Amino acid sequence: MANKKVYFILCVCCILCLLAACQQAPTAVLERKSKYQENNQMEETTLNYCTISELRQSSIDMLSFTPQNLNLPSNIDFSNVKEIDLLKLSFPVEMSSKKGEYSAIWDIPHPNWQNYEGALQGDTGVVYENATEKKYFFIGNNGTISYISDQSYDDMELDMPNQITDIIYPEKENNLKIACAIDGQTTTLIDQIQYVNTWLLRCPLLDNDYTYPIKTVYIRKRQNGTYYLSMQAQWQYKGISLDYFGGGIEEKDGNPYVRQMDNYINLDLTQPNQISRFNNNGMLSINASEEQTEVIDFPTAVQIVEHTLSGFQKITIADIQILYALYVDYDYTSGTKYYAASGNTVTGTPVYSFMIEYSKDNSSIGISEGNHYCYINVNMITGEVTTNINEKGFTLK
Repeated sequence: MANKKVYFILCVCCILCLLAACQQAPTAVLERKSKYQENNQMEETTLNYCTISELRQSSIDMLSFTPQNLNLPSNIDFSNVKEIDLLKLSFPVEMSSKKGEYSAIWDIPHPNWQNYEGALQGDTGVVYENATEKKYFFIGNNGTISYISDQSYDDMELDMPNQITDIIYPEKENNLKIACAIDGQTTTLIDQIQYVNTWLLRCPLLDNDYTYPIKTVYIRKRQNGTYYLSMQAQWQYKGISLDYFGGGIEEKDGNPYVRQMDNYINLDLTQPNQISRFNNNGMLSINASEEQTEVIDFPTAVQIVEHTLSGFQKITIADIQILYALYVDYDYTSGTKYYAASGNTVTGTPVYSFMIEYSKDNSSIGISEGNHYCYINVNMITGEVTTNINEKGFTLK
């Protein structure tokens, strides 16, 4: 069942797609520039700073100007931000050594583990599969976990696409007491979200430095007519999520280079109160944090993005969030080393992320917000701008 490992280490799968998009981007950029005005020089923006307390009060209404290149969302909400830091993170070392403890979580008493070694140097772990019991379990030494069982196992084995019938964002939904039928059993959405929240809170796999709120829920329909839930949880540190959609790759010194990664947790419930699929993109432990007492204020960030896009047609911003962009530190020069290898370090940089809808997430299984959004990020400390709109093949309309 090698295809499961390939699917669940999603970032590795995305590298070739992103690289292909990145290689074609210059032509796309030239076409867009010929269609719209030239952006020969960005205007300079004075960097104004605010305290974290002032940041929490930010709103669209506080802008003293009307952006010419941006259609902004009607509101923003930074009120849950407790603290902003510059983070130093790392992947764990030899996570598979805890395989006995972790297999007990899903009641796999005596798994016959096999060593796993991927195509890239440093992509290692252990894997167990039992087709009779319909169980698959992978533990990467970097903390990647992929568990599949029951009906989720059948879906992966048969490569069955499952229709998305509804998308819910729990933090934005006023009524979560929505009745839903999971595998023919009636329950409510709020009950299942609360079950998963409690499970994540108690899960010994996960670092207590983070919280793991459910951000997105898909109601999916199988070809046989039954329904189940897919949920995505985010890694959140003191009110700020780690980037969950904005991985990026570029060519550097003739080699593909993973500039940024993302991280999140995907879960499926094929029966009420039962997790049949769990996967992440590796664990990230916080080694050090440098608290920031002041950051670039919201109006300045809007001006920076406005000036970055000067000369282009208006872009509609779907949402603006504060995130930790995840910059990977690894030796890319050989082109053979795994960016997320056990022990590798990552810098978590706070950014204003201006999120742009460019496509639908048509994933047949799980939730991939990176299929839905591209971004323009503004570093909250330096004002530096990064974006993946070219890599994603985003077309200005």
